[in-house]
Amino acid sequence: MPRRAMATRRRPTQARRVRRLEMERPNIVAVINEGAAWTTWNAQRVPGLVLAASAFVLLAYLFASPRFFVYGAEVTGTRLLSAEQVYQASGADMNSIFFLSPRAMEARMLQALPALQQVKVSLGLPAELHIRVVEKTVRYVWEAGGQSFLADEQGVVIGTGTAGPDALHIRAGEGAPPVAGQALDAAVLDTARSLSDLLGARSFEYSTRQGIGWRSAQGWPVYFGLGGDLAQKVAVMRTLSADLARQGVKPQFLDVSVPGRPFYR
Repeated sequence: MPRRAMATRRRPTQARRVRRLEMERPNIVAVINEGAAWTTWNAQRVPGLVLAASAFVLLAYLFASPRFFVYGAEVTGTRLLSAEQVYQASGADMNSIFFLSPRAMEARMLQALPALQQVKVSLGLPAELHIRVVEKTVRYVWEAGGQSFLADEQGVVIGTGTAGPDALHIRAGEGAPPVAGQALDAAVLDTARSLSDLLGARSFEYSTRQGIGWRSAQGWPVYFGLGGDLAQKVAVMRTLSADLARQGVKPQFLDVSVPGRPFYR
């Protein structure tokens, strides 16, 4: 009992000492409060740190895993070009799917491949690349150096290969073979196209000296030059051919490039 009473008497004294200490040493209280606040603040940050670490690991996996790198594509719509040509022109090979831009790839392919008229690129996870193309229509086939060069409506060379029956074939007997993207001589193409309408022919020859040539039904070549009144030239050719047939003459060629002065040999 005496010991218990003594403990009761000390409590007010201890409280007064604590209050005196707080008044005399305010920095101690500030340090204690700051430490408690720091502990609480760091405890609250733990979930955020865990989430950030998880996100970092996930991003590292997405950008580094081979599963998300492109090694091929599904290419549709090609006739003149091969699927591999289109895929390589896209610039997507061995790149992460997350670093690819469909618009940038479309622009790159249209610039690199003159045969393309339209391109549509779509992406999918984990590394899916779909390329749908529309190729230009082949209007002319320019034969030179043992190769057939294909040209579009504007006469721009878009590649090599074979074309359908609607294309005009022009066999060049001289000159260097054209390259992709090069525009063929517009005067030559216009003359061949007009003669095709007048004669119903799809195949012609060309030389810088004699212009456009055409092999007639009788088997001899006829030279029309370039441009001018092609309807008149065709009329002169038919009249002269009929006269020669009546005479039983088989010329080596006819030249109606100057319709007022046609000649044959």
